Amino acid sequence: MPIVSKGGRPIGFTRRRVLATGCLLCAATGKTLGRSLQGASTDSWLTVEDRVALALLRFRSGFHCAQSVLETYADELGIPPETARKLGAPLAGGGGVEGPCGAVSAGLLVLGRRHAGLTPSFGDPEREPALWERVRQFAGEFHRRHGSWRCQELLGVDPLTAEGRCAALEQNLFEKRCPEFIRDAITLLERLV
Repeated sequence: MPIVSKGGRPIGFTRRRVLATGCLLCAATGKTLGRSLQGASTDSWLTVEDRVALALLRFRSGFHCAQSVLETYADELGIPPETARKLGAPLAGGGGVEGPCGAVSAGLLVLGRRHAGLTPSFGDPEREPALWERVRQFAGEFHRRHGSWRCQELLGVDPLTAEGRCAALEQNLFEKRCPEFIRDAITLLERLV
């Protein structure tokens, strides 16, 4: 049975639902994802495998990489899944400016939520060393694994142009490459807790 809000709309999954039932239930499919979480502490209620499974489910249902990763962390970000998808929308395909892969951009937002301070630091690594060290580790390890963190370089085409999108679809790049980028971004995030 899908999890619904007071208004009756599907909202994804919640910590309360997971802790009460001992399993992660996906609102889109009503299926249990990952292993049983019975007895899990509130700090470890969602495994990396669960997050990857949910993100890949979202990606395969039509959301792009950034939306899929951010929705997977909506619980941690303290926002509804719909808001996470909206926030991730402009991050697809390098954000239209030949920038990072959406999964990388989403990962950076999660790192910011986890480790940024609440006082202005203007990006000063001396004032927020936990954040900037993890940003360097995350981006560096992703780059090491894939040779880049830029979407256009990872795919070899610009997916936000008509020609690039056609080429990506013809070569099945979204199906062949993007799930690996999503999986690695989530795996790296979970190692940098």
